[in-house]
Amino acid sequence: MSEEQKENLEYGLPSHEDMEKGSGSVIYGSSPYKYQIDGKEWGNLPKGWTLSEATAVAVNSLDEIIVFNRGTKPIIIFDQDGNHLRSWGENIFSNAHGISVDSSDNIYCVDSGDNTVRKFNSSGELVFQIGKEGEKAGNGGHAKEEGKDDDDAYSGSDGGDGGDDDDDIDGAPAENFIFRSHKRLCSDLVEVLLHNNEEAVAEAARAFGNFSRDGTVRLFMQHSRADEALVILLDHASRDVVFAAAGALVNVGTDPRVNSVLVSHPDMCGCGKLVTVVRRAGLRDLPMAAVACKA
Repeated sequence: MSEEQKENLEYGLPSHEDMEKGSGSVIYGSSPYKYQIDGKEWGNLPKGWTLSEATAVAVNSLDEIIVFNRGTKPIIIFDQDGNHLRSWGENIFSNAHGISVDSSDNIYCVDSGDNTVRKFNSSGELVFQIGKEGEKAGNGGHAKEEGKDDDDAYSGSDGGDGGDDDDDIDGAPAENFIFRSHKRLCSDLVEVLLHNNEEAVAEAARAFGNFSRDGTVRLFMQHSRADEALVILLDHASRDVVFAAAGALVNVGTDPRVNSVLVSHPDMCGCGKLVTVVRRAGLRDLPMAAVACKA
């Protein structure tokens, strides 16, 4: 299988070239939500505009269609009939990747070119940004402290969850062993949290739920801002993603060193999002309500 075929297979769509060769339209989805894909451009753009590599699409509460693309107008918004309404985002993004809209019509844009996630309000005004342009997500946009390597940056007597000294392995404190053994994995998982594949996102959140039993991993999550990404995921459309994110935040919420993302962060509103999860779950989804209450 060629690299192009693998890429098309990943997204589950035929290429434009295949469409042009006469493979015809393709139906995706299941009843009552079925979609016909014909490979043709959609939407009525102003004269001279092009829709370049539309990588992600989201819909807000007004049923407006928000297209995130790699052209000169990164955010283009259409009505249901494909008429252009407005656009913004010039000179902001490096490489459009993923987009999501929460219940308040705030827009979250993942930029795989500069390793950032940006939150905008419905008018396109920047609310906050996770990550720093040009720095890897695993380092969270923070400068490494001089004289310390990456392992030392997350070690220390305050990084534990009560492990006994008798559990020391190879000279590493018990509370640091999980992180020291899986440091690279934890760094990679931060980037997976920002992926547009919801199954991958859910699995990454579940992994953080397990690893965060270790105090040093919780410190890493705060340093890399993985905890903020998990709070954002509480607004995700997928139940599995929300459930996994809430579960990962349980251990964060019990640690006073790192639980500010839930109780006092001015932009994240973590507790408020968890309350919304509980209300939506109600008696119809008791497991979801329970895990959100624990967090």
